[in-house]
Amino acid sequence: MNKDKNKKNVLILSKEDTAQSIVAAAVLNRYLLAVNAYSAGVNKAVKIDPYVRVLLEENGLWSNEIAPKHINALQELSFDLIILLDESLINKLPEFLQNADTICIEYETPTQNSKSEYNKLLKAMQMEITPIVRMQLEL
Repeated sequence: MNKDKNKKNVLILSKEDTAQSIVAAAVLNRYLLAVNAYSAGVNKAVKIDPYVRVLLEENGLWSNEIAPKHINALQELSFDLIILLDESLINKLPEFLQNADTICIEYETPTQNSKSEYNKLLKAMQMEITPIVRMQLEL
C-alpha cells in the first residue's frame, strides 16, 4: 500500500471486497493520476471473484497488489472521498470514516459466469465513476 501521499485518497466500499469495489478501484487508479483508489468491504472476504481477475487482466488493469480487504485494514488512512456501492452501507461506516465526503453509486451485480455482464460493469465504471470522482474532488 505504498501510494503517493500527494494524491487524493478515494475508498470504494462494498459489502465484500470481491468484485465491484475491486473493479472500481482499478479503473480509478488507471485513469485518474491524481488519485489513490482503495477498495474494501465491510464483511471479510477470502478471495476475489475469479471473473474479476480475468476481466482486469484482459483490460490491462490487473495488479498483483489486488486482494480483498476488510475496512479495518485501512484505519491508518484518511480519505478525501468514500464511494459506497450499496446505499445500506451508510449505516455500517466505522467511526474513522464518518467525517469523509461520501457518495453512493450503485451498479447491478453481474451474474456469475457471464463475461458480457462483467464487461458491461467495467465499461459502466469507466464511463461513470471516473468523471464523478473528478467532479467530486475538483480534479
